[in-house]
Amino acid sequence: MARKAGKRMGMAGALIVALPLALAGCGGGSSSDGKSPAATGAASTAPTTAPSATASAQPLKPVKLTWYYLGDNTGDYQQVYDAANKIIQAKINATVDFQPMSNADFKAKMPLKVAAGEKFDLTYTADYIFTYRDNVAKGALLPLDDLIAKYAPQTKKLISDNIWAAAKVNGKIYAVPNSQVQSRQKALLFNKALVDKYNLKDKIFAVKKMADLTPILDVIKKNEPGIYPTFISPGYAGYDVPSKEQYNEQIVLRVPVGVNYDLKVVDMTQGQFKELALADYKLAREWQKAGYFHPDAALAKDLSAEQKAGKFFVHADNYKPGVEADTKNKWGFDTYAVPMSFPVLSTGSINAALTAVSRTSENPERAMMLIELMNTDKELLNLLTFGLEGVDYKKTGDNSIEVIAKPAYSGKAWAIGNQFLAYLLPGQAADVWEQTKKLNASAVPAPTIGFAFDNTKVKTEIANMTTVLDKYDKIFNFGMADDYAATFEQEIKDLNAAGMQNYIKELQSQIDAWKATK
Repeated sequence: MARKAGKRMGMAGALIVALPLALAGCGGGSSSDGKSPAATGAASTAPTTAPSATASAQPLKPVKLTWYYLGDNTGDYQQVYDAANKIIQAKINATVDFQPMSNADFKAKMPLKVAAGEKFDLTYTADYIFTYRDNVAKGALLPLDDLIAKYAPQTKKLISDNIWAAAKVNGKIYAVPNSQVQSRQKALLFNKALVDKYNLKDKIFAVKKMADLTPILDVIKKNEPGIYPTFISPGYAGYDVPSKEQYNEQIVLRVPVGVNYDLKVVDMTQGQFKELALADYKLAREWQKAGYFHPDAALAKDLSAEQKAGKFFVHADNYKPGVEADTKNKWGFDTYAVPMSFPVLSTGSINAALTAVSRTSENPERAMMLIELMNTDKELLNLLTFGLEGVDYKKTGDNSIEVIAKPAYSGKAWAIGNQFLAYLLPGQAADVWEQTKKLNASAVPAPTIGFAFDNTKVKTEIANMTTVLDKYDKIFNFGMADDYAATFEQEIKDLNAAGMQNYIKELQSQIDAWKATK
């Protein structure tokens, strides 16, 4: 039974997507002295009337936009924002109050801002945080179809029809998908130095299911007392799905109910799925007793400092071209990436990073113009991702850079726009973005791609089930229950008491209605 967002194919990437720094892509412009306009403070020579709004030939009045997105204020962030605003002002006669927020702050504060009716213009939203469809249901976001057609025509062309379809709710678009890896496939990431030290390369690339890890983890446990063998726990639904015939799309994160390719709703606490879950819990218990987990893994504790210090032998991420370079830049050490399962393109994976316009925006047209810039302007995207040339980074090629500042400004291209415009970082292949586009194109469409679940009738059941899952998840994930089978039976009873069967019936009813329209 899949337990966490990070342990589920298709809908999984959310957890992972929140963590990494943006990786790089294509280049930006330069001035006569060899530095980019961003570095010199020079504004781009663009008209104060946006190209997509020139039909009326009316000059744009100056406006100020407020934008909430995932990130933080690092390094020389104010100088970066000042340089970005010179570009934005020259092109669409707007300035932006940039408001990056951590995952935790976004989760805690953004719903309060919406509830209070705070006026702002743009926001990050996703399937896992500040949840996209919930915000649509609350009326927090503006429908964007007409705004996209008028003020973001290039972005409309850049994004394929099936991606737009996945962003629709009741036939309308309320957020623009950020272009990045949009398929989901789990990858195991192994500390390269330790793999090489113990000659484990052939063994890690032979791993097909999580149980195959046990003898490998044992080598680390016996020989590296300062290293915790694994950061992750078993999870068959994320790692051990060999084909689409065994795949189920979980519509609500963590809730053990899936939809198969026959569009049948499946109770994943019964039958073969129950046996698979019990096998997971047995394996987790064995790993716990063997000492493979961090002793605080089952507690509500942030272990990212230990992870960055290289204290874990294996962890996981969403697989994508260049994931090893991503990990190197994020954690500071080299890894080997071993893809598991197969890539799936789902509504959830597409909706893992979107930019929306708030219902309270006083300038929605200008907000959409900014979205257009973030999807088409290489100079601006790279400025807000990597900072100032010669200060935060140096160019190592036409489209590649190396970070030089400590601390350097650092943004997340995938959280603010079109990642395929970003510069390349050390370790990334020159064609990494073309590889990523091919991966997206080759991914298997999930059975429910384009389906939008309306949770109105079962909100209480979902909330109650989430409470149950919160109680049991870490117990099972990290092998804390000796009699895991009996504990699982109790959890199943609690889930059913919370209303899981009502949820299953409502989901199947909506799936059937959606199927009839296909």
